[in-house]
Amino acid sequence: MYILTDDYRYILYWQSILDAESILFDAIDYLEDEIIITNYSYISKFDNLNELFKRNKFLVLDKVPHINKAKILYKLGARGYGNIYMKKEYFLSAIEAIKDNNFWLSPSLIENFFNKQNVNFDNLTSREKEIATLLLEGFSYQEIADKLNITLRTVKAHASNIYKKYNVKNRVQFMTKLS
Repeated sequence: MYILTDDYRYILYWQSILDAESILFDAIDYLEDEIIITNYSYISKFDNLNELFKRNKFLVLDKVPHINKAKILYKLGARGYGNIYMKKEYFLSAIEAIKDNNFWLSPSLIENFFNKQNVNFDNLTSREKEIATLLLEGFSYQEIADKLNITLRTVKAHASNIYKKYNVKNRVQFMTKLS
């Protein structure tokens, strides 16, 4: 896991939460299949952003996250998007989701990403409806397991079944389909 930014304050804050090392600007081209934490304003410095996003798993953090930026970053291939100074629990949730090859979105943005009133869960079991609702509210798989007193493996199995029923591959596609 690497931190990539030109702002020392972010490095200090992020390193206080995560076991990560900072890297130099020119070292990024050699990384592959790594989790890279960076700030939104910093990614504009890269000419080969699409290629970097394809080769690595980026968590992009922003001073003022916005849903339109989240959509753009998702299309580019970023694996997560949230607030620069988000709580430790959100950081850890984001890293967990990214490690599981999922997209993570700050809970504050999830409400803007879909309209829960129009969600149709008719084709789901009662347990799947519970889990789908919690997924849409931004809870991590582990948080759902703890909340429902079931194993992490069970949550992942239900989530996989939900995604199959909606013909999607991950949480963001699920949320997008329901919006």
